[in-house]
Amino acid sequence: MIRRVGAVPVLKDQAAQQGSVEEQVYSELRDRFMSGVFLPGQVLTLRNLAANLGVSPMPVRQAVRCLIVEGALEMLPNRTMQVPRMTRDRLAELLGVRRALEGIATEAACRVVAPRQILALEKIHAMSRKAFESGDMRRSLVMNQRFHFALYEAAQSTVLMPIIQGLWLQAGPFMHLALSSTAGMHWDGTHHLELIQALRDGDPTEARLAIERDINKTAEALLVTPHFATGRVEAPERRVARG
Repeated sequence: MIRRVGAVPVLKDQAAQQGSVEEQVYSELRDRFMSGVFLPGQVLTLRNLAANLGVSPMPVRQAVRCLIVEGALEMLPNRTMQVPRMTRDRLAELLGVRRALEGIATEAACRVVAPRQILALEKIHAMSRKAFESGDMRRSLVMNQRFHFALYEAAQSTVLMPIIQGLWLQAGPFMHLALSSTAGMHWDGTHHLELIQALRDGDPTEARLAIERDINKTAEALLVTPHFATGRVEAPERRVARG
């Protein structure tokens, strides 16, 4: 990660080489896509992304190339980038695949999860709820992503995790829309609590059902938004990333 001291960006390792900077920038941008910081239809530029991260455009350029290949970004004719929009059918399919694979990962995690990992999930969930109740949607989304990934990492699968990350790269930009919808405004984290209880009980089937219900809640919140009125999910007018 990159941290700042005053207005000057500072790497944790002062001797970090350019490759390391590129990896950190790529990791940070991926996290932002997966946690819903960027919105569908939002136009981004190398200059603004670099300024926001406090680095030169060079490592951002390499990270952006990777994100385009992964489908998180698409290049526009004027050499700016856009967060892809999505059809209703494609979003429904994407959420269906998420339910299937994240359900498998959750069952696997339930069989091997340690008590300390369950405690960590409880703490992350509490932070997400606190942020949500205070109106800090960005932090709530970041904590929600951290909750899910901490769960799936507990499954210790080197096959499932990269695939799930790829799905979140595509679905992440819509998470903010889900929370800001009428259905999303009533999110109380019930399914997270059901999941935690299933982990404590050592019940893989119930754990899987809980995560599926959680994903279904997101689908419900998204599919009723006005952004689907024309059959496409689109962001409010917000052309270039500023923060």
